[in-house]
Amino acid sequence: MGDSRGTLKLGESMRECAAREILVETGITIEVRDCIYVFDFIERDSKRKIKFHYVIVDFAADYVAGEPRGADDALEARWFSRKDLGELQIAQNTLAALRTVGFLKSD
Repeated sequence: MGDSRGTLKLGESMRECAAREILVETGITIEVRDCIYVFDFIERDSKRKIKFHYVIVDFAADYVAGEPRGADDALEARWFSRKDLGELQIAQNTLAALRTVGFLKSD
């Protein structure tokens, strides 16, 4: 049986999946709110053949409990501010999601 980390389980809502994944990967309990950003991530091999096609769904959430810690897919987990972003390598889709919720100003 293949690795199912990060995937939606049969019968699980997307919000339940988001809450479960955040808890497993960071130790943080959240209350999932609205969907804020959706995008496709397509991984191709050296011959440009599609290997994987992921649909990424980002939700806004409220912190409930827990201390951030890295686990499994997340090597590190921590709180950060806008000014901390300059120290991090951040994907363009993540920056777009942060703009969508007003964490960052649009260009």
